[in-house]
Amino acid sequence: DGYRQALHSALWTRADGHKLLVVISEKTVDGDLQQEIVCYDYNPADRILTPDLIVYKQLTTALANAGNHYLILPRDDKDVKMPAKSYDGNSNFVIKWNGQGFTKPVPVK
Repeated sequence: DGYRQALHSALWTRADGHKLLVVISEKTVDGDLQQEIVCYDYNPADRILTPDLIVYKQLTTALANAGNHYLILPRDDKDVKMPAKSYDGNSNFVIKWNGQGFTKPVPVK
């Protein structure tokens, strides 16, 4: 019926011992991919999970500035891939993990 839903997540260990959890809920309706992103910081010392607005802003700003792109969370490495929705191999980006958060998107060569 042209409708698909998926949930993706990734977990990073930060330099300060905390963990970063990113969850992406995505749905495709009639070929249009839409993603919702949530980011949380986990402090293992007090076992508290709090929203991480800094990383959330990094990822959503990267998407907004790039235009017609989407996020792919890593499975084997630490960097987030940001390909174009139009499958244009010349406009793909990667957002590199720096141990605490993410850098600005850089083009993939």
